[in-house]
Amino acid sequence: MDSDYYQLEETYQWIELKTLLNFFRLANNAAIDLPTITAFQPSILTFSDHYHFQDDAWLPNELLELFSLARHYSLPTRMLDWSDNIYTALYFACSSALKWPEYKREDGMAIYALRSAALQKTDFPMRFVRPLRFYNRNAHAQGGVLSYLETKNLLQEKNVVDSIPPLGEMNSTLVNKKPLDERLEDYFSDEAPPAGPFLHKIILDSSMIADLYLYLDSLHYSAEKIFPDLYGVVRKMLQDDANWNRKVHNEKTDTSS
Repeated sequence: MDSDYYQLEETYQWIELKTLLNFFRLANNAAIDLPTITAFQPSILTFSDHYHFQDDAWLPNELLELFSLARHYSLPTRMLDWSDNIYTALYFACSSALKWPEYKREDGMAIYALRSAALQKTDFPMRFVRPLRFYNRNAHAQGGVLSYLETKNLLQEKNVVDSIPPLGEMNSTLVNKKPLDERLEDYFSDEAPPAGPFLHKIILDSSMIADLYLYLDSLHYSAEKIFPDLYGVVRKMLQDDANWNRKVHNEKTDTSS
C-alpha cells in the first residue's frame, strides 16, 4: 500500500473495520461467544460484505463492545487501556519493566493518571467504554476501562470491500498521530483546565521494581489474577523468575558498591 494512504484517517477506519470483521469471523468459527453485531451477521450467514454504519462518529456505537473485547485480547486498536484500580496499573508498569534488557534505566517507569470525570464535563472528544464483563474476563479482572478520541465517521454510505479504494477516492482528512498529552495541551491552549491538568505522569524509580512486584504479589495483584486463565498462570511463573533475577542483580550491585 502506498505510504500516502497512511496519512489519511479513512485508511485507518477502513483497516480497523476489516480487522474487526476478521476477528469476529475467526471467533465465530471457533464457536466463541461474542456480542451481537447486527451489521456483521450477513457476512457469516450469507457471505456478503456490506456494512453501512450510519453513526456520524467513529467509532460506531454498535462496534464499541467488540472493539473493547478485541483490545483486551491484545488486538491493536485506537483504544487506550486504563484501570480504575491503582494496583492493577502498578502491576502493568512492573510487568512491562521486567522485559527491559537492562536492570536499571535512568528514566524509570511511568504510570498515567487521568481525571476522566472532569474531562467528560468538557467538549474534548475523548470517549470512555466500560466493557460488559460477561464477555470479557480480562476486563473484569483488571477493572478495565478503555478510551478513544472520537472523530468523524468517514465510511458512511460506503461499502468496505476487499480492496481499499484508489487514493484519489479517499477522504482527504489527515490522521492525527499526536499523543494524548499533546492533544490535551493543544485543545486547552487558550484556557487553563479547571483544577489543574487532566493528565498526570507519575515516574517510579527503576530500583523499586523488584520490591514493588513482590509487594503487589502479596496483595494478589499478579498475572494469574490479572489474566484469569492458564496463560496467566504461565505468565506469572515467567515474571516471578524475571523478578528474582532482577532482585539478585540489585543485591549484588548494592553489595559491590
